[in-house]
Amino acid sequence: MSECRPGQQRAELIDAVSGATPVARVRSPWRSGVWQGAWQGASHRIGSQGRIVSIVFGLMLAVGSGGVALVGCAGPATQVRQQDQAKAMVTEMAQKYWHALRWGELDKAAEFLEGVDARSQMWDYWLSRQGKASLNDSNVYLVKVAPDLRTATISVSYQLMKSNAMTVEERQVKQTWYRSQGRWFLKLTPEELTRFE
Repeated sequence: MSECRPGQQRAELIDAVSGATPVARVRSPWRSGVWQGAWQGASHRIGSQGRIVSIVFGLMLAVGSGGVALVGCAGPATQVRQQDQAKAMVTEMAQKYWHALRWGELDKAAEFLEGVDARSQMWDYWLSRQGKASLNDSNVYLVKVAPDLRTATISVSYQLMKSNAMTVEERQVKQTWYRSQGRWFLKLTPEELTRFE
């Protein structure tokens, strides 16, 4: 058996396992202090081919499992980042929608509804409520995005001023938004057509 020294050639170490004669002498990466100490601590002498095989196998297993752990951690981190991005986008869209409603910019608010039917229904409702109620303030405060990143539920608080009673009401509602064609749209529900009653 041969002695394992820190400066020994890599080809010789490999050949000790296979029993073959070294063909080429290659500069060893084992000269660094970290590897040298770890290697010397593991074994001063190569007692048998089984021992070096088990050491090499152990190192491969450690490196391999570390690689798997890194890949495994990338999935959840990516999903969290995508959730955060989706929340930010939905929040921004909802704020723009409510801002447009507050200032009576119905054409801008209608952009957050998908399809001609939904837009025409909402337009009819908004026009019927003009002069009867107005939105003073709104706040999008809670956004929950589904794990599939296709739907979101938001909570909104808003102040509604009714012209006939000259009162301001504080209201809280939940809305469902969905992703279609790379954008977020408000799902038109019967409740949306009675928000300002």
